[in-house]
Amino acid sequence: MPVDLMEQVIMAYRLRSVVKYAKGMADELYAEFHPVFQDKKQQPVEMKVHWGDHLEQVRRHRQIFQEQSASKTALAAYARAVEYSAQYLIDKNIQVQKERMDEIVRWVDELNVAYKSLYPQKPLYPPNPIRKPVEHHFSGGAKGFSELAHEATVKRELQAHQPKKTIKQKAKQLISIGSDEEEILQEQDVGDFLDSQEFGKLKEYLERTLRHDDRSHSYLCGLINLSVNKIAPLERLIMALESQSTVEGIKNVLQNFYSSKNHAISHDGEKTWGESDYDILNKGQNITTRFFGLRTTTISLIDDLAKSIGFNPALTESINQSGSKFAF
Repeated sequence: MPVDLMEQVIMAYRLRSVVKYAKGMADELYAEFHPVFQDKKQQPVEMKVHWGDHLEQVRRHRQIFQEQSASKTALAAYARAVEYSAQYLIDKNIQVQKERMDEIVRWVDELNVAYKSLYPQKPLYPPNPIRKPVEHHFSGGAKGFSELAHEATVKRELQAHQPKKTIKQKAKQLISIGSDEEEILQEQDVGDFLDSQEFGKLKEYLERTLRHDDRSHSYLCGLINLSVNKIAPLERLIMALESQSTVEGIKNVLQNFYSSKNHAISHDGEKTWGESDYDILNKGQNITTRFFGLRTTTISLIDDLAKSIGFNPALTESINQSGSKFAF
């Protein structure tokens, strides 16, 4: 049964991610209207001493924005108020209860919808929602001794190429996410990775291009159809990455994904076999990419994402190819 991506979502955002997103939006809008920006009818947005004052400030600017939904000045003030409120919670190290997080989620989602309607082409990606940590696999069926041994060899060789971290570096950047009902420990580097431009581009490509693909992939008057449904395999990869709480977990997902290149897999206990998710996503939908071995746009975006966290796709593929020569 297919897994709904939203089933694994905890409706929460990292406060640091909220600050980054709201600040980026406010800064961009303020810069666009500088020096004549502030609406005289609006009170200035300020850092407050108490949370109640921040809450009142956000709600006030939210109401102004709702009354002037097309106003960029109102949107900027709303974004700045959200930024300051999230920063206050970080500075005071305040535990975010579910009711408070629900309101923050609503603010961020409203900012995102409004910004995208005003600037549909600008690359300002919203924070990534938090998912429960779960395990995902990109290969199916029972694994033989040679395959398991090869996977262990690939992992050892990849680890040998990774820069060593000190105990201090490993210990820092571990943050607690959640509420009094549920808590997740996640490395800060993982949060930064999930909120990165590279991850935003990949998710946007899924939503804007693959889900609404109106391009023709037929050639020679319809005799050749090169269309490929890439939505499900890309969803699986995104969900697997979003479900990790450590950098090592992220890299294991990527290693598993890239190692599936040119491997048939089974999702039904070896009754039927098919292409791996990697091979589906790297199957071109035009003559150039399909028949000349060029990397597809999807795989190129995944490559950029993998490199951003220090993972080497080319090295993994090289090790995988050399190891497959000696498989028995």
